[in-house]
Amino acid sequence: MVQSAFESDPLACLDPHIDSVCLPLEPPAAAVGVRHRSAPSWMHEIIPGLYLGGIKDAEDHKGVTSVGIKAIVNCCTNGEFPDSLLVPDVDYYRVDVEDVSREPIHLFFLEASEFVDSYLERQEPVLIHCKSGISRSVTILISFLIYKRQFCLQEAFLHVMAKRKIICPNIGFMEQLCEFEEKVAGRNATVCMYKYTDWYAADASYRADIPDLDPSK
Repeated sequence: MVQSAFESDPLACLDPHIDSVCLPLEPPAAAVGVRHRSAPSWMHEIIPGLYLGGIKDAEDHKGVTSVGIKAIVNCCTNGEFPDSLLVPDVDYYRVDVEDVSREPIHLFFLEASEFVDSYLERQEPVLIHCKSGISRSVTILISFLIYKRQFCLQEAFLHVMAKRKIICPNIGFMEQLCEFEEKVAGRNATVCMYKYTDWYAADASYRADIPDLDPSK
C-alpha cells in the first residue's frame, strides 16, 4: 500500500501554542551508529524501531525482512525508486521530492509523521530512506522527532548525526525544519541558519564533527 501527501499546506492546522520540550543533549561522540545485527550495512537505528538508510537498504528485500520492517517512508521520486522495487507485504508512504532546496518537503511533515507513528505505536519497525540517507530522509525523520517525540530541532539534528555521521540536509530543507519547529513549539527555532549554512558550505573533510548551531551564542 502506498500513501500520498496532503494536497495543501498541512502546517496551517497546527496550534502555534503547543509546547515542545528541548531534551538534554546527549554527547554525540558517545554514539557512532547503532545497527541491528541483521540490518543492511548502511541502515542505522535512530530511536528504537525507527531506521534510517539509503536506496541500497530499501532494495535489500532480505535485509528489510530480517529486521522486521513493516513500513517504509520512501523519500525518492518514482524515477529514482519505482514501484517495481517495493518490498511485498510492506506498507509505503512516498515523499515525492528531489534533493533540492526549493522543494516543499514541509508539505509531507505531518502526514509522514502520523504514518511512522502509527507503526511505532504497535512496535512495528519503520525504515525512512532516500537515495543516500543524507538529506531528504533525514529531514523527514527530524520532523517526526520534533512533532511526535518533542525533540527541539537542534537536539534532533545532533541526535541523528550521532547515529549516522554522514547526514547533511540541504539548506532549504533545514530552513523548512526551522519554520516547522517554530509552528509546532510556538517559539524561535533552536538552530541558527547562519551557522548551519557555514557548516553546510564547508568542505566535508573540514566540517566539525559536532557543529555549533546554537542561535543564542
